[in-house]
Amino acid sequence: MSRFAKSLRGVAPYLTAGDGGPGDHFGGSVSLYGNRALVQAVGIPDPGAPFGAAYAFEFDGARWLQKRKLSPPRDVG
Repeated sequence: MSRFAKSLRGVAPYLTAGDGGPGDHFGGSVSLYGNRALVQAVGIPDPGAPFGAAYAFEFDGARWLQKRKLSPPRDVG
């Protein structure tokens, strides 16, 4: 078990997208790397993101902070 994983033992982090809402399927896929997480939300109802979005989070030692929202270019589709 990594040092980072050990530091989370007993902690129940609850991540949410800054612009999330019902039906966005936030958390359908999650990838962890060190103190970073990438979380998929395929149902984001945004005409500029017809394929959903992914949210990048970083753990600062005490809490998860949303760093960036990633979505495809508007002309994809």
